[in-house]
Amino acid sequence: MAKSNLTTFIERLDAELSRYSDYRKELNRAPHTFVFHKRTLLNETLIQLSKGQGMTLNSADKEHIKSLVDIAAAELHSQLEGIAGHSLKRPGGKTTVVFDAHTDVPVPTHLDAVLPYPAFTRVKFAYRQVMNKYFTDMQDYFRNHKDLDTIKTKSGAEKSSIMHFFDAGHDKNAGVFERFLDTKTASIMSSMNTKGETASEAERKKVLDAMNKALGVNLEIQKIDDLDTIIIKIESSSSNRSRGAKQGLRSKDLRKKIKKYLAEADLENVQGSDSLKTKKIKETRKAVLDPFKKVKGATVSAKNTKSKKSSKQPAKKTVKPTIGNKTTKLVGTAAVATKTRNRRRKKAQSSGPSMLQIIAMMNKQLPATVRKNMRSPALENRTGRFASSVQLTDVSKTPKGFPSIGYTYQRNPYQVFEDGAGSSPWANGDRDPRELIDRSIRELAAQFAIGRFYTRRV
Repeated sequence: MAKSNLTTFIERLDAELSRYSDYRKELNRAPHTFVFHKRTLLNETLIQLSKGQGMTLNSADKEHIKSLVDIAAAELHSQLEGIAGHSLKRPGGKTTVVFDAHTDVPVPTHLDAVLPYPAFTRVKFAYRQVMNKYFTDMQDYFRNHKDLDTIKTKSGAEKSSIMHFFDAGHDKNAGVFERFLDTKTASIMSSMNTKGETASEAERKKVLDAMNKALGVNLEIQKIDDLDTIIIKIESSSSNRSRGAKQGLRSKDLRKKIKKYLAEADLENVQGSDSLKTKKIKETRKAVLDPFKKVKGATVSAKNTKSKKSSKQPAKKTVKPTIGNKTTKLVGTAAVATKTRNRRRKKAQSSGPSMLQIIAMMNKQLPATVRKNMRSPALENRTGRFASSVQLTDVSKTPKGFPSIGYTYQRNPYQVFEDGAGSSPWANGDRDPRELIDRSIRELAAQFAIGRFYTRRV
């Protein structure tokens, strides 16, 4: 496919990836289909006890936990029927309920019931009470066990609720990242293609194949047919967070490779149509040669010749119009035109603030902007120390002439949240300070119409 089309697609995908966290929040507000299956609850419990708590259970332990699951499943089914307002079928022990922003659920007493909780949160409210009772019954069993201890927190205290033991997890075949890629790539391709939906879908596959080859990735799109509701279920915290971290890393890795590709792409000379540079050369030639074409019997041709470079004077382009057998040299015409354009460009640039002045102005606003953008699932503002430590340090140019803005922040202790530098659970694909700072810098840069630029931590 044409390089220009591929670059446009990649640029738009990069812009969408920068808003990935906002997409996740919007997804939480969409209708959710909660699917509960007692066999799944048993499996996820055993996974969490094994992987999350390091327990080794014998057959008697598993059989007792299965009996607790049966009790909890019956109670939760009754709870869900009360929320739905009618009886619910339970084929094979599976219960399905659709939640939206208006579904009436029991809200914990310590929270403000007036708040418009999204569907995702309402699902968790719906099963919270029953699942906490199930967890308490399980703790009672381990408390009286001769070989096993109760489930502990990381600090060694006894856990009292399902927090960090069970999570509300999206269906693995239609998770957040898969749904994001399906929705956004289809939307981008549709806006670039005017041949209809079928042609856009076929073109999307071509452009994705080309992008995979250009970026060195193996990105596969999971086609999500039902975009109206999101399937959610109860699963072990270990499974949910491991998959979430992998999705976050996939998103970060894709953005890094996209930025590398765009930094190396020579957009000024994209093949397939004349670049701005080529158009200007043709316009200059036309202006010089057209008067000679009016000479009767004249044969006019033009070519660029390279002059030997002098240490005192830069080389000038020589345009040779040929009339009959005589050649007349018009030396410096193109060079003069170029100098004139350069003078105009410098004059226009000098009328506005320099990049260093812009950096100084942005530095005054940056801490407040970072603090404003510190919202879950990214880093959240608690003490203000992180936001106050962020500062722009310098500006340089990339090999292609784009600004590269350096910044710094208090690495101790906040670098622990960086992907690749920190480790789980601190570095989880969403809390990377670099993404937060980059987004804040770009928000401020929009006020100064800087255009394309890059950021780097120094």
